[in-house]
Amino acid sequence: MKLYESIFSVLLTVTIFVILTACGGVTDSDNDETNGIPSEEIDEVSNYQISITVSAMSQVVELTFGQIEGATNSYDPGIDLESPPAPPGDVLHAWFVNDSRPLMKDFRDQNTEAIVWTFNIDDAGHDELSVEWSAEITELPGRLSLTYSEGLIVDDLTEESVVILTPAELDGLQIEYLVD
Repeated sequence: MKLYESIFSVLLTVTIFVILTACGGVTDSDNDETNGIPSEEIDEVSNYQISITVSAMSQVVELTFGQIEGATNSYDPGIDLESPPAPPGDVLHAWFVNDSRPLMKDFRDQNTEAIVWTFNIDDAGHDELSVEWSAEITELPGRLSLTYSEGLIVDDLTEESVVILTPAELDGLQIEYLVD
């Protein structure tokens, strides 16, 4: 019986960790910083971040990407945030991939003129997924597009803020940035 209690305790601890991590953990609402970067730096045109919410029914995953000062185009400890492993069962899971790491936050070098974020979503058996985003800026020197293996889904992320995707549209999902 003690073995089952130990296994249950470990599974409960891991589940709580996954839930807290997926929700962004506990934050201080009085802190005027985003991921350690002061808000005034993010508001500049060359520095931006976009928050993404992937949802299906009552399941929600939040991610963030962008270009900021101090970031490279590889994984940056202290800037990027690794994603926990996929939860067991039919639970929605979404993440970016950079340097073969699953990430909840993936920031890139602000001086790069062409970037591709690999964007993965495990649909957990849902027929439709809502993908919403909120940009800190409305104008960029380039264009952000959402694509998949068959082509374009959203031409300019600053002009739209939500899309409904089917599991077929998740194959090869990417966010592409290209300076005009």
